Amino acid sequence: MHGVHGIELIPELGKGYTSNGLDRTVTVFEPGTLQFRKLIRYTGVKPDAIQYDPDSRRLFVVNGGASGDVTIIDPATMRSSTRWILAAPSWNRSPSTVAAARL
Repeated sequence: MHGVHGIELIPELGKGYTSNGLDRTVTVFEPGTLQFRKLIRYTGVKPDAIQYDPDSRRLFVVNGGASGDVTIIDPATMRSSTRWILAAPSWNRSPSTVAAARL
């Protein structure tokens, strides 16, 4: 784990996650023991902010740099399922107006 940027704990799943910006990975671990469970690779450039959404049951990892994309991880399989690029329309740079496109 190099360059840990964010951490997310999901008590109902018994899992914790860190985004590792320098490695371009996400680490899965057991929160109670801190035991390593899995290293998820190919998450995008400099994975940074990390957030679990209980409604969709997905973990969202915002990638850094100029990539402007988000990696979506399925905690049940501990694999990245897809990446989405996020961009505000050129006529409106308000953060509340964002378009998403699947990569």
